[in-house]
Amino acid sequence: MDKIKAVIFDMDGVMVDSEIHWPEVEKDIWPQFGIKFTPEFKQAIVGINRKDALAYVKQTYGVEIPMEDINVMYNAVGETVYKVKSNLMPGVRTLILACKNFGFDLAIASSSPLEWIEMVLEKFDLKSYFKTVCSTTSMNVPGKPDPAIYSITMRQLGLEPSSVIIVEDSVVGVKSGKASGARVIAVPDKRWSFGDFSQADLVVESLQDKKMYTFLGIS
Repeated sequence: MDKIKAVIFDMDGVMVDSEIHWPEVEKDIWPQFGIKFTPEFKQAIVGINRKDALAYVKQTYGVEIPMEDINVMYNAVGETVYKVKSNLMPGVRTLILACKNFGFDLAIASSSPLEWIEMVLEKFDLKSYFKTVCSTTSMNVPGKPDPAIYSITMRQLGLEPSSVIIVEDSVVGVKSGKASGARVIAVPDKRWSFGDFSQADLVVESLQDKKMYTFLGIS
């Protein structure tokens, strides 16, 4: 097994608790397009980008929603979710500092637009810790569970998958990370994470779990 050289973080649900706040605003967005915002619908779109969410809506409900229309609705509330409502997940700052001090390169690979990622990094003063930041939405690449975003991030880091650890909270994110060839730590949260996480190389209850530090070799 290769020496770990970098850790790539998903953002929503891993770094910040935005996943618990999105339903508060999404329940008002989707009904405007004729889609009832049920728990099942929320589970179906967790971890995927808007393009894939619209594809799911078309396939499941036969409703075609223009990307421009859904973008307007989401962009109108994104600043509130990230700048006002969201907080750091327990242990994330300590883990980031520990990884950085140990010499790991750090990156973010998210389905959220770059402007939302920048909001989080600025709000919590974390930008200086990350070597690169990638977004499936802003970069117009296939969304998770496709491995594209993680493959791109690793290329930007100049690293092979065997030397990279990915931290995810959703099943689609875990599938994306594993398909990229990297090792994946899953941090599912019962408030918004659903499905089978057995594909992950390690499953922990939170970023404070000592097993994560042991897995990374920084305990």
